Amino acid sequence: MVKLHRNCFWCGIEFNPGELAYQLRVQMAADFDGYIDGDSPGMSLDSASEAIGEVRERTSEELTEEVYRERTFLACRQCAENAWKFITEPRHLIK
Repeated sequence: MVKLHRNCFWCGIEFNPGELAYQLRVQMAADFDGYIDGDSPGMSLDSASEAIGEVRERTSEELTEEVYRERTFLACRQCAENAWKFITEPRHLIK
C-alpha cells in the first residue's frame, strides 16, 4: 500500500492517518466596478493596440490567472486559525 504524505502547507507538520486537518479553499476573482474613463490617455487607439499586442504574447492560462485563481491548502489547526485571522481581521489587529 502506498503511504500518502499529508502535510500542513505552512508549518510542514505531517498528519497521521485519521488525524484532523483543515482544507482552506481560496478563490480570487477580479472585480470591475463598471467605470471606464473614455477620456483618459490610456483609452487612446495607440494604448489599445499596445494592450492587444501584449495579450497576444501570453497564454490563455496566464490571462485567466489575471482574473480568476483558485487553490486548496491543507493546514493543521494552529495554521488554519492563523490563516483565518489573517484573512478576516483588519491588518492593524493582527499580532
